[in-house]
Order: sequence, then C-alpha cells, then structure tokens
Amino acid sequence: RSNERASALDSDADSQWPRFWAMGELNATEQEALSAYLKAFKVDLLPPLEDLEALLSIYLTCIHPILPIVDKVELEISRPTTLLQAICLVASKHTKARPHLTLGDSIMLTPREFAKRLYKSITTALSVRLPKNRILDIQILALLAMHAEGPNGQDLASLHLAQAIHHAHGIGMQFGTARSDEKAEYTTQLFWCLWSLDKLNCASSGRPLLIHDRDNHLESPISKPNLKHTPFGIWL
Repeated sequence: RSNERASALDSDADSQWPRFWAMGELNATEQEALSAYLKAFKVDLLPPLEDLEALLSIYLTCIHPILPIVDKVELEISRPTTLLQAICLVASKHTKARPHLTLGDSIMLTPREFAKRLYKSITTALSVRLPKNRILDIQILALLAMHAEGPNGQDLASLHLAQAIHHAHGIGMQFGTARSDEKAEYTTQLFWCLWSLDKLNCASSGRPLLIHDRDNHLESPISKPNLKHTPFGIWL
C-alpha cells in the first residue's frame, strides 16, 4: 500500500516529483514521507492557467528584456513548476499583475500574501534539492534574489544570489564551459545577469562582490554592437 500511495503522490505536479529525489535512492517509507512533506507545503502551487499565462506575459514583456534570466526556449518546452513559481513571484510585483494574484482558488490575494505563499513553496522545493538541474537551479535562485520581504528579506535575497553564483562557478560558467554550443549564448547571458545582480547587491546591501572580473573569461555583451543598445545592454 505504501508503494502505491507514494506512486500516486509522485504523479502530481506534472509528474516532476519522481525526478526530485536528491540523496540517492529512497525506500518506500522515505518516499512516502517526502511526498507527504512536499504535498503539505504545496510545492506544486500555481495560479489557475489563465492567470498563470497573464503573469508569464507580464514577466516576459516587462522583466525578461532587461534581465534575461530564464531560458525562454526551454521554458516553452518543459515548463518546470518551480521555475514557473519563481517567475510568478517576480511578476506579481508589477501593477498589471493585481487582477491575477490567485492561487488555485477564487480568493484574490494581496501581492505580499501571494508572494509569501509562493516563496514558501519554492524554498521548500529547493531545500530538498528539487529540481536536480544546476542551470534550472541558477534561474530559480536568481529570480529569488529579486524578492525581498520582511526584516530578513535582503539577507535571504543575498543568500539566494550567492547560491546561484556558487552553482554558476561550479559548472564553469565564467569560462564559457557551462553548456554545449547550442546553449552557449543563453548561459553567457545568464552569467551576465548574475554579474549585474551581484553588483547591485553589493551597492544596496554593502556586501562584497562574489564575481570578480579577473576571474571572468567572457566577453561583455556591451562590446557587441547588436546587444549594446538593447534593454539588457543598457542595464549592464
């Protein structure tokens, strides 16, 4: 029975949970306990489809051109739940998002309550190492670095950014070796997003830089004429 129950729970959240076990193989009891934990914290929490699409549109229209953190091609293919949650979290701060701040029920939430619920789900997922994909981790953590709420909010945002940079360094993103050639352009952009957020965090929080130019072997996008005058190039 425990195996059947764990299997049923695993089918939730767009069948993502089976990929989430991070610490090797889990036995049936451990799977059941972890599945119950993830379900209790609603790690698959998302707005209804219509509101989700609206929030994605806000993010891709208003935020992504300035900070292209998300791999749009991969997002269209796989739509990982935790990444969608992080996108909604960031998009919820825009005034156009107000009519779409609901999570699975008809209750309209305040931006703060909407963000609070999503943040809890995202950080729960990350605490058990889901998803197990460093590029995806970096995207989610970088988005979380743009969210600060409460007395410890800025500290937590700095922590998420530090974790994102840690993963980026771990896969050699600063050397251009993070992914295969077909993803090289995107991962380079992602690195420069982290670079800029690191500069901003240093200025706003008084923290030391984590990305040092002497360790960076990548050509800056602003050295390329076709990127220099884009929203991203102007941001950099």
